Amino acid sequence: AQRLTNRFSGATEQRMLRELPLLSGLDAQIGHLVVDEMRAVNRTRMGEVYLDGISHVLEEPEFVDSEDARTAIRALEERSILQDLLESSYSVNDIGRVQVLIGGEGTRDELRQCSLILTHYGSPGDVTGMLGVIGPMRMAYGRSISTIRFLSFLLSDLVRGLLSEEVQ
Repeated sequence: AQRLTNRFSGATEQRMLRELPLLSGLDAQIGHLVVDEMRAVNRTRMGEVYLDGISHVLEEPEFVDSEDARTAIRALEERSILQDLLESSYSVNDIGRVQVLIGGEGTRDELRQCSLILTHYGSPGDVTGMLGVIGPMRMAYGRSISTIRFLSFLLSDLVRGLLSEEVQ
């Protein structure tokens, strides 16, 4: 137990996942249990997931009459899939950092025709959230990234303002 504590003290879920293949026997089993617990804690911390405007993706030319698009929309509407996707990129220290997943890279196969642009907002340690844009792989990345980064900073300022009002 002390060996695992020394190795993983303060480790993130991502670091543990990278190092789990290096463990064997009981250490590996305990490591997997710890990662499962970290995910459960993150799920409760993540709160609700809200989707809006997802049907607009179907209006894009490459998705008209496309079974791939319908599959992607169904996958995104399945809250557990979306929750897992958001959890895998969640880090409260990343306020304002933008993550771009082209062709659903590193995510579910159902999202291979889509790209996602994700960022976080809020006040680390108090209140945080995540914003995202889902669209076709040919989306206007520059404009989408600029917009989502702006919204992240705007929402972060609003959250900090509300928190400072509560203190007074």
